[in-house]
Amino acid sequence: MKNLLLKPIYGLVFLFSLLILMAGCQKKDSGSSSTDLLAGATEYSGTYPTPSKIRYTVQGISNRVTAFPGQMIAFFKTTAGAAEASQLITANGGHILAQIPAIGYYFIGIDSSLTGTFINTMMANATVDGVIPNVLSYPKSGVAILDKCGYDHGQAVQATLQNCSGTLDECEDITLGGGSNIAPLGKEIRAIIDQANKNNGGTTLINLSFNSGLATENPYDFSKLDTASKIEARDCWFTYIYGILKTIAALPPQNRENFVITIAAGNENMPIGGVLDYLRTLDGIADVLNNNVLLVSTDNIPGIHANYAPGDPDVIVMNNSTAYLGTSLAAPCAMGYIQAIMNGEGVTAKQAVVAMKMASEANPGREVLLGDALAIAASIKSGKQYAGGPFDLIGSITWNSGPDGICTVTLSFHMKSVRVSWDGTKGTLSIPAVVNVELISGNCSPAENNGTDSKTMLGSLAGSNSGVTGSAMATFILGTSPPLPLTLNFNGNINGSGDLAGTFSTPAFAGTIAVVMKHQ
Repeated sequence: MKNLLLKPIYGLVFLFSLLILMAGCQKKDSGSSSTDLLAGATEYSGTYPTPSKIRYTVQGISNRVTAFPGQMIAFFKTTAGAAEASQLITANGGHILAQIPAIGYYFIGIDSSLTGTFINTMMANATVDGVIPNVLSYPKSGVAILDKCGYDHGQAVQATLQNCSGTLDECEDITLGGGSNIAPLGKEIRAIIDQANKNNGGTTLINLSFNSGLATENPYDFSKLDTASKIEARDCWFTYIYGILKTIAALPPQNRENFVITIAAGNENMPIGGVLDYLRTLDGIADVLNNNVLLVSTDNIPGIHANYAPGDPDVIVMNNSTAYLGTSLAAPCAMGYIQAIMNGEGVTAKQAVVAMKMASEANPGREVLLGDALAIAASIKSGKQYAGGPFDLIGSITWNSGPDGICTVTLSFHMKSVRVSWDGTKGTLSIPAVVNVELISGNCSPAENNGTDSKTMLGSLAGSNSGVTGSAMATFILGTSPPLPLTLNFNGNINGSGDLAGTFSTPAFAGTIAVVMKHQ
């Protein structure tokens, strides 16, 4: 993940004012191995500088975010001990403000003028996984949505959770305190680890209901920003989400097994699909998004769209009665549904999340209806679940649209994720996919303009564990072509590791891609 962050990969990031609402956190399951995530940890008790815009260059790429100047967050590979990490940080002009060595997390103070230099030199070391500024999050709303416990917003989030069949375990305040509306990313990371450590392998459900953007007022329309402001918004959103996802990825497997977070997507009308696609290319992040995270959007905000990602497998739509106030009140309802599915169908937190995602994918509007999710969870319980991706299948086809209308195009399937439910003789296949067509030669109307479309391809599987076959299809609209029905075929088996392995192919062109979907 060397070239990490801070590429203007689609821009990315900011303002995720966030409340950590713990929903139904259960104690350690019997038989779970014990790991003290806070062994050797220290907590920052100093003051935070006034947030400001920070501009820096990483590997020749200019970035700008709003953050706490002179404060950085670094993730080391856990094979690097605290002494080695400390030595490297000090050698590069930093000093440790707080640390959680068990997950390789270090909160660092530096001279703010050296931000870019510090990131570049640290990232050049093989023991370092990522380095980012300590960006901030804060509440944004015209209706007193305050991202802290005991205030209107925290109370509204709790009420929404309970109205959607959830139960509250505790609310942990991650703001600066004293009535502040600002939450540093470093405090949020510590709160996540606190909860994971407390439950130590038991079910941990966390709702992050703060928001990220460029303005404190709500709504704020991303589409109306100038180019520089759009880049800053995405840079900040990316940096924040990366920090949260990397924290989860750094948890030991036993702590992550029953760990689920719902996150408010934001209310700024900002496309986040490209950001999430880039994040999936980074080490360990695709697995976390697939298994541990549910990003929650809504269509219910008057006059504006929430942050969105059409076709993304890990973003759902909730249109509950309070979602008109923003995604911060859509996310806790999603968590309430997760608890209702767990309690009603006796499935795990991760299985409930899969049911939510599949229920979203089955609805053209991506809205989750509880009845659909419960039915899917019942099916999941009776079989086994497998997931994998992203996968890419690319080939060329020739179209003939009449006289002088022959052309050759590249046709690509980008499978963001693949989810399979399989009971040994039959199952279902769900593939959120982006299909792209690009003209190679010739001239014909179906490929007159290069086109891209996103759809969820759905289908069925049959056979036995030694021979699983089936297909998924969807109709795509590409450029000026008429609607194009496309199919992906699967042929595989349950391998010796208990995973579903095989190949995807398509009748559209010759060629296959080998895939493995891990047993969940």
